[in-house]
Amino acid sequence: MKALTVLERPGLPVSLTQTLELAADFAKASDGTCDVGGLSQAIPFFRLSAAAHDAFLSWRSDLERRLRTGKMAPALEAHLAKYRKLVPALALINHLVDNGQSEISQQAMRKALAFSKYLETHARRLYGATSEPERAAAEAILTKIHEGELHDGFTAREVHQHDWSCLTARDQVQAGLNLLVQLHYLAASSAATSERGGRPTTTYTVNPRGWHNGYRVACTLKTPKTGKPLR
Repeated sequence: MKALTVLERPGLPVSLTQTLELAADFAKASDGTCDVGGLSQAIPFFRLSAAAHDAFLSWRSDLERRLRTGKMAPALEAHLAKYRKLVPALALINHLVDNGQSEISQQAMRKALAFSKYLETHARRLYGATSEPERAAAEAILTKIHEGELHDGFTAREVHQHDWSCLTARDQVQAGLNLLVQLHYLAASSAATSERGGRPTTTYTVNPRGWHNGYRVACTLKTPKTGKPLR
């Protein structure tokens, strides 16, 4: 690293001058030491060992692949994306607890990866529990469609007013409809209720063949109890 030269400039704030001088001191520390405030001290640093680095990259590649499948709930996907930073931080903590020096060991990284796997199981249960009501509502709506109770152009109000099982709450009905639209089982469209305008009404049309953009839509919606795909 090339040394920085600090030039005295008239009118330059003292705080900025001191900052530049400090930066110059660090730039001169090519041997791992620097002189800050007249005191010579080592610059502590930690980095992954080659083995730990390989283990992390292997895990990271698998994580990125899973995050990009499009089959993960958005909330869970956002949660697991934070593990990119969590895992190396855990590895550093493990390394320090074991009185490690300089390079973070492969053992510390393995412990971090094992713990992240354990944390992910809890995260999946937590986020899965919150999504069960909307999945139950979506399944109930599909059932009513197949039974002929709902036809193209139906509204959320029509679904709710029948007081069907799993469809008694307006929020739950809307969550189920949103999920079915997201998975391309339904298409939503909005239109004004009158020529004078007013609040638009959203209607839903059934996708009869389960096709979207020329490709068969993979069913990622499963029943909470059996784990089997919906109809």
